Amino acid sequence: MASQYQRGLEFADIALQLSYKLKSQSQQSSVCFLLGGWIHVWSKPIQGAIQINYEGFLAGMESGELQYAGYNLLANIYNRLFQGENLASIATDIEKYWTIAKQIQNDLLSSVLVACQFFVRTFLTTQNEQEGERLESSSFPEEQTWIEDCERAQAYLPLGIYYILQIHASCLTQNYDRGIGYAIKAGQVLPACAGSTPSAGYFYYNSLNWLGLYFTLPEVERQKALDQIEANQAQLKIWSDSCPENFLHKYLLVEAERSRIAGKRTEAIELYDLAIAEAKDNAYIQEEALASELAALFYLNWDTPRSKGKKGKEKVAAGYMQEAYYNYARWGARFKTADLESRYPQLLAPILERKTSRLKISGTISKTRAEAQGMLDLASMMKAIRTLSEEIELNGAIASFMQILRENAGAETIALMLLQEQELMLIAKVADSNTLSIEPIPVADCNAIPNSIINQVKNRCTPLVLDDVSQETVYAGDPYIEIHQPQSILCLPLITRTELTTQKSSQAIGILYLENNCVAGAFTHDRVEILSLLCAQAAITLENARLYQQVQQTLQLERELHELQQTQLQLIQSEKMFSLGQMVAGIAHEINNPINFIHGNIVHANAYIKDVLHILSLYQEACPQTPDSVQIAMDAIDFPFLQDDFEILLKSMRTGSDRIKNIVTSLRNFARLDESEFKAIDVHTGIESTLRILQNRLQKKEKRAEIEVIKDYGDLPFLECYAGQLNQVFMNILNNAIDALEECDRTEKLSLVIHTEMDNKEIKITISDIAFSTNMRYSYIGRK
Repeated sequence: MASQYQRGLEFADIALQLSYKLKSQSQQSSVCFLLGGWIHVWSKPIQGAIQINYEGFLAGMESGELQYAGYNLLANIYNRLFQGENLASIATDIEKYWTIAKQIQNDLLSSVLVACQFFVRTFLTTQNEQEGERLESSSFPEEQTWIEDCERAQAYLPLGIYYILQIHASCLTQNYDRGIGYAIKAGQVLPACAGSTPSAGYFYYNSLNWLGLYFTLPEVERQKALDQIEANQAQLKIWSDSCPENFLHKYLLVEAERSRIAGKRTEAIELYDLAIAEAKDNAYIQEEALASELAALFYLNWDTPRSKGKKGKEKVAAGYMQEAYYNYARWGARFKTADLESRYPQLLAPILERKTSRLKISGTISKTRAEAQGMLDLASMMKAIRTLSEEIELNGAIASFMQILRENAGAETIALMLLQEQELMLIAKVADSNTLSIEPIPVADCNAIPNSIINQVKNRCTPLVLDDVSQETVYAGDPYIEIHQPQSILCLPLITRTELTTQKSSQAIGILYLENNCVAGAFTHDRVEILSLLCAQAAITLENARLYQQVQQTLQLERELHELQQTQLQLIQSEKMFSLGQMVAGIAHEINNPINFIHGNIVHANAYIKDVLHILSLYQEACPQTPDSVQIAMDAIDFPFLQDDFEILLKSMRTGSDRIKNIVTSLRNFARLDESEFKAIDVHTGIESTLRILQNRLQKKEKRAEIEVIKDYGDLPFLECYAGQLNQVFMNILNNAIDALEECDRTEKLSLVIHTEMDNKEIKITISDIAFSTNMRYSYIGRK
């Protein structure tokens, strides 16, 4: 089976390449949907599918293939959910895509977006918040109403995705029996979404729900559960063998849970750690969080005869639970972090203590004012995010980002760093409310920021908040901190999902540094969350702008390369004409010398023969009686005929030598070295030279008559042009005309008419034949 998935990927990739080759964007859009939404996940890391679907959306919109443009958007969303992208980022795009779905009237896209929104909304909000208060658009339907509408419309694909996501949600919230109920409903519509990316969740989370519920099941039900888990694992094993990056950690986590319920603790320990490591290596932060949470529960419930009813390895469990907490927070699952805080405060004590200290606000600011300010920051920040997302030029995106930060970040000093060719460069800086325009300089070579903090964030790719830098001994030796003595520092990595397509772990495209020198604890928890959201959008915008800049540079290079190639072709053509001219001129020169010698000798021979004949005539007059032997010899050679024909022969030789001289002259004129210059010439001279070269082709042939050239020349001024190239044009046109007449088997005379005239300020040259009922006509028009 694994080989079939890879083969399917190969065929899909061939189809995509063909759409590029045929320049068919509509076909590209449909292929991208199938490849990204239904094939890619089983064969290659999911990160690549996200970009494929986005390209398919753009191709569909540009070509008018709106149906598949929408399909690519729904695949883009559920692939990002599968990958574990930040939920806030997905929620923002669901809102955007919902608007697009309404505009293009794509009901399938709308329904799938709603199914995904129900899941995202659940984990973005805490139980203490009104459900959907901040994140759900009023245009989204209620959950039960939507389910009933889908059932009536038999919209089984959105229903299938909804039920599978609810199986996932039930697993995360430990409502295992509810998850089993959703699995039954999902099984009824599973064929509609079989093969799509979300369908994997049916087998994976269904098994985890059964395992979480296992010890509460009656004995008769346990074997049924084990059989179901075994069947699910068989399918996960096939996918894991085909694409371990996407499925191995899932398979290992289920195996760890199976070992747990079987009492195989040693195996379970190893399998939990392997599942966590695989999820981390392949950037599945939500799966890493789940595996860490289940491992923590495994250690927390570790009972031994000596434990005397106390919970087991609590210290070990605390380490795993804290990792789970951090990863859920990175995923943006506020419901989970709040849930873990309420369930396991003793395990999360170090985190909760730090969180409490960071939420302290200066005593000069009342709680009411702080809350109002937070609401204002959120509103203005959401507006800023929309503005930022519209930027496409890199410099404009950087300027907008820095302006937004100046107005909203609550920082006095702001520094933006971006990775350029794997080196972190300082791009822009705000100091004293002024944005400083700086040439990019390596961060390692400047003292404008604390390098110790920047390097830590760069290496760990996680945010760093310092409420009171003076209390942090770790950074006390940094030269920048010693000189400037900042109070509050916030350092955030700019992470973009496109970076994950080539890397197994998250990597930043840049770093944002913010500093407040007046207030301790300036960067509160809420403000950090808002700035993190802004940075997520900024990372996407900056990366897209950088890619756009690269595309523009590539296009410019392509244009310059095309111009260079054209220039090269012209140079090659000029060189060829120059070389041909040299060769023809050389040959003409070599022929011209002996021809001149022969022509001159013919003139002298004609004079000599006249003298000889004159002497013979005098001899005959002086000696009328010719000796018999001489008479016999004269009769044998037919002396009177020889006498008359010799003069005709010399005239013929003279005519032939004159013709050769004219042809040589024409060749020299046709390909003279100075004809490569742009200068004024007589057009008729070029035509005549060409006709002399082609004289042999104009003569009568066995199957056709002689081609007569009728010259209808007008009074033309000199034309400024490249004479050699113009002569080549005449040669090509006349050759084509003669080739056409070669097909004519008429014995009467054939004609080529060459007509030249002035047409306003243009010289018009027309070459036509009169051999056929429909004349062939070639025209050349040149400007004076």
